[in-house]
This record gives sequence, structure tokens and C-alpha cells, in this order.
Amino acid sequence: MVEKKEDRIEPATIGRLFQAVAFPDPNNTRITKKTLDMVSEYIELFTEEAITRANQYRIEQEKQMARNFEVEAGNGKGAQDGGVIDSGHLEAIAGLLVLDF
Repeated sequence: MVEKKEDRIEPATIGRLFQAVAFPDPNNTRITKKTLDMVSEYIELFTEEAITRANQYRIEQEKQMARNFEVEAGNGKGAQDGGVIDSGHLEAIAGLLVLDF
């Protein structure tokens, strides 16, 4: 996979979020550029894994629906790989994803 710079969250953005939300007192906490780069990579990996798992869940759901449809109608239609991931797919995998990370 070729990484494009515009696909990543900028470390400066993460630094601003840390300062605004997690570490509001700049006198007590310092965040290095290396740390911000690492968090940016972590977020990228987390997002990729979430999309992969949600898509896998979507495909399994479509296969199950197709099996049910085949039993009811006798049709040989299978799951398609070109579907759309929606919030329901992400919600279904969120709990285990967070535990794994």
C-alpha cells in the first residue's frame, strides 16, 4: 500500500487536539513530534482495521441473507463485494475492535 501524505492526519492536528482535550495545562505536559507521529500512525492503523472488519462483517451479513433467500426462493444469488459499509456495520464491530486495540 502506497501511503499518501494527504491520507494521514497531520501530527500538528493531533497535537492541537491533545492540548485542547486531554492536556489543557501546557506547563505540565510536553508532547514530542515523535509521539505525535506515532499517534498519527496508530489512528491510521485503527481506521484501516475498522474498515476492514466492518467490510468483512457486511459480506458475512450479505452471505447470510443470501442463504436465507436461497432457502425461501431457491435462488443462487450470493454476497457482493461491491457493497457499502454503513454505521450499523461499524457499530457491530466496534466493541471487539476497541478491546483488540
